[in-house]
Parts: sequence; structure tokens; C-alpha cells
Amino acid sequence: MPFGYNHIIMRAAVIPEEDMKKIALIIVCVMIMGLALAACGKEEPVDETKTNDTAIVGTWEEDFFDSGYIFNKDGTGTDTFWELEFTYTAYDGDLTIYYDSELYGASTYTYSVKDGELTLKRTDDDETEVFVYEKVEAKAETEAETEAETE
Repeated sequence: MPFGYNHIIMRAAVIPEEDMKKIALIIVCVMIMGLALAACGKEEPVDETKTNDTAIVGTWEEDFFDSGYIFNKDGTGTDTFWELEFTYTAYDGDLTIYYDSELYGASTYTYSVKDGELTLKRTDDDETEVFVYEKVEAKAETEAETEAETE
């Protein structure tokens, strides 16, 4: 009986070593691809217990490009140059602005607030841009002090 149970077992046991190496290589490649693809697209968990840095809250302007930002306490804001609404997160010196427009995605900066100035630093591909904004209230106070000194 050439096609019985014993014949199948015997045929399965006689796989050439060359073919076994190819099969093992294919299995390893599939496993690596599966692990690599499983890691893609995972979003970082958002820590809901963190609150935005209140130092960034306010209206900030920059004179050269006549641009600025308004950061509200509730995590919303406005880009005054583009007149776009956004939401933001600001923790530990990292600021991410999520525009409510399909044309613009998220913008990520490192930031610092000192003496009425907001400094934003953005690094894209090996290029770093630094933007400095003055707080509107601080700017008004400085202008009033300057006027008082000249009188």
C-alpha cells in the first residue's frame, strides 16, 4: 500500500536539508516582519494626570513677522498669524500644538518662559529654528515704563 499512513510519515521525514534551511529562513523573516509591523503605529499613552504648564498661558507676540499665540488655561489656543485654532500640551519644557485644520498637523517645540519672554525651539531634520515671543501684558508694562522714563 504505497499511499498509506506510514508512507505519508516517511515522505514528511525525507525533506532535503537545503529545503529545511529555506523554510526556517522564511519563518524567521515572517516573524521579524510581524514584530516590526506590530511596533509601528502605536501611540504613546497620554498621562491624563498631567496638567499644562500655566506659565505659557497668555497672549504672546513677535514683531518681526507680526505673529503670535494665545494659550488658554483649558489647553486651547489661537495662532494669530494663520488665524488657526488649536489645542496644546505643555509639560516639562515640551510643547505640542495640534491644529484644528486638515492642512496642518502637530508642531512640536521645546520651550522656556523667562522674564516675560516665551522661547520656542523647533528642530526638523538637522535644522533648528528659534522663535522668541513677548507676553502682551509684559510688553505693555515695558512700554509704559519707557514712556515714564522719557518724561
